[in-house]
Amino acid sequence: MSEPVATRREVDQLRADINRIDDHGTRGVGALQAQMTGFAADLAELKAGVAAQLSAHQRVHDQDHRDRVSGRRWFVGTGFSALLVMATVIGLLLDMALHTDSCGEDHRWLTSITPRGVTRAAQLIMSTGSRRSRARA
Repeated sequence: MSEPVATRREVDQLRADINRIDDHGTRGVGALQAQMTGFAADLAELKAGVAAQLSAHQRVHDQDHRDRVSGRRWFVGTGFSALLVMATVIGLLLDMALHTDSCGEDHRWLTSITPRGVTRAAQLIMSTGSRRSRARA
């Protein structure tokens, strides 16, 4: 089927619309120019908004990275300190357990933690301290 032929009235209406666009001699360029100016302003606003969001996102990302690095440093430092303290305590306990004092007393009984052992250790510490203070005087 063929399309119906445009009537004379429709052609005249189309010609009037085209002439109305050209009232000021611009053939619609003025309207198009106003739309493009608005489009350029909208695009600049959108670009500024995206740049602001990207900047905020980057700041958050950088802060998270700094927090993770700081957390790892604290974890490693705390772990190293705990290992150092544990090694020191174990060394002191081994020294106390296996060492014979200059007075000839055997300290291996310190390896068993009992009320008698704790009392004996306190007595020994007190007597050793008083001997040393007398020796210095």
